[in-house]
Amino acid sequence: MELSKYQKEIIDFFKNNPHDNIIVKALAGTGKSTLICLLTEETNTSDIYVAFNSSIAEEFSRKINNPKTKVKTLHSLGLAIMNSNLSESTSKGGIGSRNTSSSGATLDNFKIHKIIDELIYETFGKYDKFEHKIFIKDNYVQLYNLCRLTCTNMSSDSEVEKLVEDYNLFVDYSGNDFSSPLVSTMVTWLEQIDEKSIEEFKTSRVIDFTDMLYITYKKLSSGEWKVPYYNYYTNIYIDEAQDLSTIQLLMLKFIKRKGGRYIFVLDENQAIYSFAGGNAKSCALIPKLYAPIKEFDLPINYRCPTSHLAKVNRDFGIPIQPRPDAPVGSIKTIDKEEIKKYVHAGDLVISRKNKWLSDVILDLAIHGIPIYMEDKEMVEQIKKLVSSQKAASLYELKNKLEKIIKKYNVQLEKIVKKETEKAEEDTKKMIDVSDTNSRIDNINFIKSILSYYSSQPQNKYDKPDDFIRYIDVLLNTKMPSNCVRVCSVHKAKGLEAPQTFVLNEAKVCTDRRNSWEQNEQEKNLSYISITRAKENLFLVRETDV
Repeated sequence: MELSKYQKEIIDFFKNNPHDNIIVKALAGTGKSTLICLLTEETNTSDIYVAFNSSIAEEFSRKINNPKTKVKTLHSLGLAIMNSNLSESTSKGGIGSRNTSSSGATLDNFKIHKIIDELIYETFGKYDKFEHKIFIKDNYVQLYNLCRLTCTNMSSDSEVEKLVEDYNLFVDYSGNDFSSPLVSTMVTWLEQIDEKSIEEFKTSRVIDFTDMLYITYKKLSSGEWKVPYYNYYTNIYIDEAQDLSTIQLLMLKFIKRKGGRYIFVLDENQAIYSFAGGNAKSCALIPKLYAPIKEFDLPINYRCPTSHLAKVNRDFGIPIQPRPDAPVGSIKTIDKEEIKKYVHAGDLVISRKNKWLSDVILDLAIHGIPIYMEDKEMVEQIKKLVSSQKAASLYELKNKLEKIIKKYNVQLEKIVKKETEKAEEDTKKMIDVSDTNSRIDNINFIKSILSYYSSQPQNKYDKPDDFIRYIDVLLNTKMPSNCVRVCSVHKAKGLEAPQTFVLNEAKVCTDRRNSWEQNEQEKNLSYISITRAKENLFLVRETDV
């Protein structure tokens, strides 16, 4: 790809101004990945590419050729800094040195769930309704996590109240008419959760995923911890910066070497992670936190036809430009049942909601269209389940699967009705409910495919092992280039395909229950959906959603 004048301008500035911070506002498909890789080749210093998540980190580990440029997520970097300080503390007989056999932290992603379970039991007693416990716990887990990621003052009624309003927390959509706690109660609970969580870290070094950032940032800010010399960097490339949380933005301050700089690459129109603490104001906050900083634009899209970009201009007012030789392309509205008529290997089917994908997956599968399933573990579970039944025939396999579903439904009913006396038992109960529902969904999915498979005359005398081989071919997890890729819009970010099928695109964008910020992110999801296709874009209708 020939570099645009915009890309050349950024590279020239990068080379000639080695201490100046940079912001690159890169719209969808404008070659930001190429640009970042080119920039890393211009240095011989110890640098880091900060990836938004582990999958992007894995991708860029293959793309970046400079061996002096490390590729990490901020969570993994925070954990490395944490473990370095804990190791030093252990050698000196410090924090938790007598309470753990390891010098590092222990990850337990149910840590906060367990702490909240204890508070629920202390407050409401063992006879509180299971549904109410779920309502309380789910909301407090999310609220505490958001407080940590957004650096919200947990002792401030006004700050906590704003967070609750922004994220629509403690709103009961289940019909049970559960009421929201008072803000003063929320503050009291948050303070207790935080105190217990920090204490558990001090005594046993147990952390959850967010603690990798939260505790590390607190310790670095207070001066208790220091960044080891090998975690300082000269050029710090931050990708998808529009989705960074406040705590991530502040963590970056601690890893720059003297004379180093930051290169932020972002697109405010692709901010879609506010639900996970992403700071929707990052694009405005970065220039303030990291001033002085030079801003550049990347407006030329190298992926999409002119018709797709014209829709983006028209629907969202985003000034994205086509490349000089961009084709016209096409945008076609079709029914869900028509996808199989148009789809080819290498195409992409994406959806805002996972539940909209299930029918399409099955329809493509039973019509012999190879699929690339993102959830590889689910496919393996399906194959193991079929194999474990040791059925002699497909008919026997079908009957066994139906009996398993009946058994799981009975089990589910018992789990929900069961009263528990301890917080840890409640946690296990909720995990069991989720796990049982997942198993039922998987078995129903198998039954649907089995029903089609058994109806084919050529498969009349086949055995379950033959069916397993059929599943292995049908739900491909190894060769995505030869299959139709199926995923959510969030997973589709950064992907492209010759043709893209967007399920219920017209039903994305707004919900009256959402905050303004949330509705803006819904529009961003639509923008991401529209800009995945290199040739044809299909907007898929569905009457019943």
